[in-house]
Amino acid sequence: MNATMPIISSGAVSPSARAMPMITPVRMPGSALGNIIQIVVDAQLAVDLLKNEADAAQARVDVLTQYVARKATLLLEQTAARDAVQAAYDAANTALSTAAGALTTAQTAYDALIADPNASAAQIAVALALLNSAAATETSARAAYDSALAALNAAQSAVDGTQLQ
Repeated sequence: MNATMPIISSGAVSPSARAMPMITPVRMPGSALGNIIQIVVDAQLAVDLLKNEADAAQARVDVLTQYVARKATLLLEQTAARDAVQAAYDAANTALSTAAGALTTAQTAYDALIADPNASAAQIAVALALLNSAAATETSARAAYDSALAALNAAQSAVDGTQLQ
């Protein structure tokens, strides 16, 4: 029987004495699957980022659309109010013109009666009463005209202040 005793050595060991693998380990194919997975994940992240940006852009568009709709509605309301005030102004202007014409006519009639030596005191008194009435009517029409003009200017300012910029 041949018995061998294990040799215990200390110190440096020659490289050739080290254990060498007898078989080559199985290698995974060049990480192709890993590359494909990474490309798919990156593409999905890019799609998610674009979707988030599109959602944010749509939200901004929605806010702006609501703003424009509110402004347009307000502008339409103010324009309608201004148009109504314009109609009142036109009516006041017509009334003022009519009253001024009546005042001129009454003044002319009164002046003619004053100049007429055959005019009676009663005729002159009636003409003076008509002249005073025409003057009061013209003063009232002037006040209504001035009020309508102020309202028209205010309505136009409101419309001008609401214009979309």
